Amino acid sequence: MRELIANGADATRARAVHEESPGGAVTVRLRQADDVWWLEVEDHGIGMSPETMVSALTDFGISHWQNASMLAAFPRLLAKGFEPTGRFGIGFFAVFMIADEVQVRSLAYDEAPRTTHVLEFHHGVAARPLLRVADVHERLRSSGTMVRARLRHDPRTVEGLFKTTDRRLTHNQLLHSRLTRMCALAEVDVAVQGPDDPAPVRIVQAGDWTRIPPAELFRRIYRRDEANHLDRIIYDGYERWFVQHADDLLDDEGTIIGRAMVATGWEAVHPDLRWMRPTKAPIYVGGFESGEIWWCLGAFVGRPLTADRLKAFLIASLDQLQTWLEAQAATVCASPPGAASPGSNAATAPRSSSRSATVTR
Repeated sequence: MRELIANGADATRARAVHEESPGGAVTVRLRQADDVWWLEVEDHGIGMSPETMVSALTDFGISHWQNASMLAAFPRLLAKGFEPTGRFGIGFFAVFMIADEVQVRSLAYDEAPRTTHVLEFHHGVAARPLLRVADVHERLRSSGTMVRARLRHDPRTVEGLFKTTDRRLTHNQLLHSRLTRMCALAEVDVAVQGPDDPAPVRIVQAGDWTRIPPAELFRRIYRRDEANHLDRIIYDGYERWFVQHADDLLDDEGTIIGRAMVATGWEAVHPDLRWMRPTKAPIYVGGFESGEIWWCLGAFVGRPLTADRLKAFLIASLDQLQTWLEAQAATVCASPPGAASPGSNAATAPRSSSRSATVTR
C-alpha cells in the first residue's frame, strides 16, 4: 500500500512542479463488494502514456522517471528540482504481495479522456498483462492514474493488509489509523475513504507536519487506536513531554528535517508506570514511513538504505545532528530521571543550555 501511495505522490508532485501550482491529493479507498475486498489508489498527477505503462509496469527494475517518453514529455522536470521517491522501478510490483488481480487505468498529461488506457493483470506476474483502450465508463476525466487491486485476504486478518486479527477496530478505523502514521510527513494531500466513509476524508495536508502543533504531530505518529490501556497512559504522558521538550532538527538552510526529542525511557510520564521498551521515532523517506531510530520520539526525514525503502537513516549531517543533540542534552540534564512529567502537579525543571552532548565522529 505504501508503494502505491508513494508512486501516486510522485506523479502528483511532478505535475505540481511542471505547472508551478499546488498539487492535488492522493486518495486511498478500501471497499467490499460481494465478500471481496478492493484497494484503490488514485492520483491526479501526470499520468502515463500506453508506452510508459508497459515499460514502467511490466519491466522489473525500470523506473518510470527514467523512461525516455517521460523525459521527452517533461524535459525540465528534473532541472526544476523534482526528486522522485521511487527510483528503482520495483515499487509497483509490491502490490502483488497482497493481490493477484490488478487493474491500472491511466491518462497521460494534456491528453483527451478517450486516450485513457487500461493495463490488466489477471494472474499476478505469472501471466502476461493485457493493455487496452478504456471503455467509455472507464475513462478518466483528467490526467492521472488509478490502481485497483483485488485483495487475496480480508484486510483484518494476519495474512491481510493490516496483518491483525484485532476486532476492537473496524476496517474503517484501521485504514485511517495505519495511513495517518504511514503518511505523516507526506508532501501531498492524502485522503482516505473506508467502507464507512460516505466520501474521502483528508488525513494529511501536504507538508503540514512542520507547522502543526507538537501535540497534533505526536498523536499523528503515535496512534492510540490499537494500543492497550497501559500504553495509552504512557502515550498521554509522553505527549506532554513532547510538547515541552521536542526541538526542530534543521539543515544548513534552516529547513526542518525533524521534530523530535531524546527519550531515555526513564522519563516520569506517570507516577506508577514505566515503559519497559525502547522508545522509537519513525524515519520518513519522501514523506512515508521507512525506518526508525531508537531512543527518540517524534519524526525525522531520511534517505533509504535499501531499494525497498524498508530501512532508512537521517539525512542530517553530523554537525546538524550535534546541534539538535546539544539542545536535547540540555533538556535531559535539566530533567533527571524521576522528575515529574510536564503537566503534572510537581514543578517542571527549567530548560538549561549550560550542558551539551557531542556526536562521536
